[in-house]
Amino acid sequence: MKFNLEEHGFEIVKSFFNQNELDSIKYLDSFDEYPFALNSTTKFSNVSLDVNRIVKKANSLRDKNYKVFMNKFYHKTAFEGSHEIYHQDFFYRQDLKIPSSEYIQSFFAIHDLDYAPLNVFIGSHKKGLLPHRMVMERDGNAKYAISSDVLRNYKNDFYSVNLKKGDGIFFDYSLIHGSASNGSPYDQSRLIVQLCSREIPKIKHGYDRRDYEIDILSKMLDAKQPK
Repeated sequence: MKFNLEEHGFEIVKSFFNQNELDSIKYLDSFDEYPFALNSTTKFSNVSLDVNRIVKKANSLRDKNYKVFMNKFYHKTAFEGSHEIYHQDFFYRQDLKIPSSEYIQSFFAIHDLDYAPLNVFIGSHKKGLLPHRMVMERDGNAKYAISSDVLRNYKNDFYSVNLKKGDGIFFDYSLIHGSASNGSPYDQSRLIVQLCSREIPKIKHGYDRRDYEIDILSKMLDAKQPK
C-alpha cells in the first residue's frame, strides 16, 4: 500500500540514506538509558549531519520552506533500548500557536527495524489534538502520553512501519506514533529530524515537566516499599 502525507499522515521513502551518509553522522552530547548507573547504554544523542536532502524532501511534500530545529539519534540498543510512549508531537508545541501543518517530522532507520519498528495510527493526524497525560519514564524524565483507553478507539488504524536500513518516513506533526522497547539482540537505532516553516524560540527541553518529575520522584522515595 502506498501512503501519502495528507491522507494517511505519513509517506515512506525507501533507501533515503546510503551507508556513507549514515557513517557521516557526528555525535554530540549523549544521554543514558539509566542515568548514573554503572555501564549504562546510551538512550539518545544530539547529532550533526547534512540535512539538505531532508529539507528538500519536506519542502516538496507541502510546498513550504522548512528549516530543521532538532536532530536526535535514538540508539535503542540491543536488550535495553526503551520504548517510546504513544503521543502526538504537536502536543509539546501547541503553546507556540504555530499550526501543526507548519511542522513535519522525519524518521530514518539506522538498522533494519524488524524488532522495534515505528508504530503509527493511520489517519490519526485528522483526529485533532487528543488528550495526553504526563508520565514518568525509567530515566527519570517525564513525557506526555496518550492513554491506552484513548488508543483503543483507534486500534483498527494501527500500523507497524518496518523500515529497512536507510529508509525514511516523513509524517504529520499530529500523527499518533510510538514504539516498543527493544528486547532483541539487535540494535534498532533511528534518526529523528524535526522541521518547521517558522522560527521557533529556543527552549530548554523538558522545562515544563521538571516540577512533575520532582514531585513524582519524591513521592516514590516517600512511599512504603513492598516487602
